[in-house]
Amino acid sequence: LYDDYYPGMLAPGETTDRYPAARAAFDLYAGSHNPDTSGVLYYSFSAPGADFFVLDTRSYRSPPGSIDNSQKTMLGAVQREALLDYLEQSDAAFKFIVSSVPVAPGEASSDTWSGYQTELALILAEIEQRAVSGVLFLSGDRHWSGAFRFVSSGGYAYYDFIPSPAGSNLRTGTAPPMNTDPNQTVIYSADTFLAFGDFQIDLSGATPTLRTAFVDEDGDERCVITI
Repeated sequence: LYDDYYPGMLAPGETTDRYPAARAAFDLYAGSHNPDTSGVLYYSFSAPGADFFVLDTRSYRSPPGSIDNSQKTMLGAVQREALLDYLEQSDAAFKFIVSSVPVAPGEASSDTWSGYQTELALILAEIEQRAVSGVLFLSGDRHWSGAFRFVSSGGYAYYDFIPSPAGSNLRTGTAPPMNTDPNQTVIYSADTFLAFGDFQIDLSGATPTLRTAFVDEDGDERCVITI
């Protein structure tokens, strides 16, 4: 519960909040990825056919054990509105929301979006109300790789792509089993080898397409999904 240094939270027996020191060390080590706003970790960038919004899922989040209601947040109101405005203004064929923790509910954990379902539902509803198309998720923080398809309460289908970590160990036996639930499909799941994602966007036709491949350590494609 305390190993992620949530702002304002103390470990049992502690009298000093660890977050300021942890954040200062992170800023010194990683620097700022945001080229526009000092001290703000979320940012955006573009590639041909795609826009990316990289979330900060740590700095503003409510404690994971708190009640999941309209007051509980992963992003904070300012970042959430910045995300929605960016998506609405984007004219890219595909819009990627990059989250450091999984979005698809394939693994129940209070540390992932599974513990922040109220805010996630709000974000998806706003995306759909604003008629934003081509939204996908890229996630991390798991010791396996997977691809999920899930359907919102509004009937929109979303994909969440999770590559395995390149700089950490695998956790064999922890990946969720594949299933055929129409509202939440585990399309691909593997925890016995490292796999990175290869994304290719084709803008040459009348309808843009995205080809996603999970490529293992030997360069073999293990799963290919075309959207």
